Amino acid sequence: MAEAMAPQLMSEMQVWSRWNEEISSAQKDPKYVAWLQSSELILKRYRDERKNAFDKRKRKLNILWSNVQTLKPAVYSQTPKPVVERRFLDRDPAAALASTILERCLSVQMENGYFDTSVNRAVMDYLLPGAGFLWLRYEPKIESDLVADENAQVEAQERTAEDVEEYGDGTPYERLAYERVCVDYVYYKDYLWGSARFWNEVPWVSRRSWLTTSEIAEKFYGGDMELAKKISLDYTPDKTKDASNDNNGDNSSYSKKAEIWEIWNKADQTVYFIAPGTPGIVLKTEKSPVLKLEGFWPTPAPIFATQTNDTVVPVPDYIEYQDQAGELDDLTGRIAALTTALRVNGVYDSSVPELARLLQEGQDNRLIPVAQWNQFAEKGGVPGAISLVPIKEIADVLIGLYSARAQVKNDLYEVTGMSDIVRGQSEGGKKTATEQRIKGQFASLRLSDRQKDVARLCRDTICIMAEIISEMFSDEILLEMSGVGLMIEDDVRKAVEDVPQPPPPPQDGSMTPQKMQMVQQQAMAAYQQAQAQVAQQKRAEWMEKFSKAVQILRSDKLRGFRVDIETDSTIAADEQADKQAATELVASTIQGLQNAGPVIVQAPELMQPIGEMLMFAFRRYRVGRTLESTLEQALDKIQQRIDAQKNQPPPPTPEQIKAQAEAAKQQAESERATQKHGMEMEAKQADFALQKQKNDIEIARMREELAIDQQRLQIEREKLEIERERNAMKAASMAASVVPQGNGAIL
Repeated sequence: MAEAMAPQLMSEMQVWSRWNEEISSAQKDPKYVAWLQSSELILKRYRDERKNAFDKRKRKLNILWSNVQTLKPAVYSQTPKPVVERRFLDRDPAAALASTILERCLSVQMENGYFDTSVNRAVMDYLLPGAGFLWLRYEPKIESDLVADENAQVEAQERTAEDVEEYGDGTPYERLAYERVCVDYVYYKDYLWGSARFWNEVPWVSRRSWLTTSEIAEKFYGGDMELAKKISLDYTPDKTKDASNDNNGDNSSYSKKAEIWEIWNKADQTVYFIAPGTPGIVLKTEKSPVLKLEGFWPTPAPIFATQTNDTVVPVPDYIEYQDQAGELDDLTGRIAALTTALRVNGVYDSSVPELARLLQEGQDNRLIPVAQWNQFAEKGGVPGAISLVPIKEIADVLIGLYSARAQVKNDLYEVTGMSDIVRGQSEGGKKTATEQRIKGQFASLRLSDRQKDVARLCRDTICIMAEIISEMFSDEILLEMSGVGLMIEDDVRKAVEDVPQPPPPPQDGSMTPQKMQMVQQQAMAAYQQAQAQVAQQKRAEWMEKFSKAVQILRSDKLRGFRVDIETDSTIAADEQADKQAATELVASTIQGLQNAGPVIVQAPELMQPIGEMLMFAFRRYRVGRTLESTLEQALDKIQQRIDAQKNQPPPPTPEQIKAQAEAAKQQAESERATQKHGMEMEAKQADFALQKQKNDIEIARMREELAIDQQRLQIEREKLEIERERNAMKAASMAASVVPQGNGAIL
């Protein structure tokens, strides 16, 4: 009845009661309880947690530890590499870029999101309790803008309009600084699911967390401690339980936590958070979870050990060979006891005290004197004076125990599939490399199911990570995290460098220095403008391509149709195989180009199909994905060159070539004659100019001499005029000096 009720019609108490009952019922499942009990015993056996572990009389052979240590690196020894490819290996630039973005982001997130550590722990649980669980969560990092915080301290009247436009009005705001996908390991006791026969029928999954009051307040109540204190702290870690008995538990109150279950119910697509220790309170209900996952659950299908079709609860591997392991422990204990008993004990004649020195001192090549030799010899010497406890029977039993233990180990290896080649051993002397490889492949068949389970867990986890990255991460984070921004800038830089530089101005003296400088400045401005236009155009092309790629990632349908996600091997990498693949790629590509060259020369129209065939083979090699776009661009340029040559006239015939050569020869001779005539005319013009220059100089000289003569004549005239005036003045003076007296003149 409760399942049929819509969540919004159920009271908070009803929701809590329903899920508390579901969790309690799942925890009380007899098979689940038996599994938990067996798992605890298995973990204690693996850790060898027993009293008097160093007691020689209670020795054991920890074959469980040995098997787990051997199997673990065989099924998971390294972090897998995410492989995101186009589902159809055709030319799809947008899908290719989307694959590159998603693959690079996955690589970064797997390093920063605890992927390897969590998978390692899940694999350990898979090999011991028999089940490994992972849980994914989206973790955005929000930061306050520091400029806005600092600007908030400035008085409003001190801010100018430019400050407000550039830095804001001083109101603090938050921004998305980083995004991360975390892969959490879930302890096998903290993971629970609804009752089902197999995993596809599981109705809900949940994980348990242990939170303090402050953590509850921050996660569910926006930091309100008063509301968080209503949740009962009903859990105390084992390491502090002893201390909690002192002083009425005051010393350990800080370590108490609340049991919180996070339940993802697929039926109503809702997430519930409840605390079983606090009745009637539902901490949180998410009808529309933040993560919109295709499978709804933020957890991949767990990896289970042996299962049957009637229940999801697994059977740990140790249960399947616990009888053989117990028999090994019994035989090892008996061997230890008999080994302790396998010693030289006996009695000797006390009348010959020297015999004690013979056995106890244990020195080689030493003779011990006997005081009463005659009597000692009459009694039979050493054999007659010493009687030892028989140990041959003990040694025979001990040999039989070793043989029986070896047989039990062989039987156990048959059960578990632990062959000699997996354990690094060989029988019957040296083995050839081929024989060892065949044995290794046969042994790996027994491990293939385990390896597939771990690889499937990694693949499902990476797929959920890819889905979260595609739908939750912002465009800016995708651009920065994938390194596409650096690719854009590198491509822009190359495009800008390819812009032809402006030609230098003519140096024939036809322009003044000021005009030449102005022309150079104009040419440089035009060159810089052309570079800016090319850079802007290239960035626009890249951003358009990036937008299409992001559109593919955001769309469930497009992402499913055009992008395929796989994982590389989770076991030890074969470096030799990678080198061989790279060498084969280079050799096959070069050989293909060499073979295609003559064919393309004879039939250029075959260039496109040959290029498509070459790229089809090239895309099969994962090691060549980084060179794929470069090779495509090279093939495109070759095709463009061939297309350009199609519009050109056919090559000339030999007669045409001969006629063209003769015409070129005549044209050259005519050009030489014209050039010679021009040179002669230039020489004559130069002579005429030189003679004219000489004449001009002579005329100028004559003009200067004439001017000098005229100046000299003028000076002479002026001198004569001055002399004439002087003489006139002198004559006047003499005439004035004669005065008349009476009838005569007075001198």
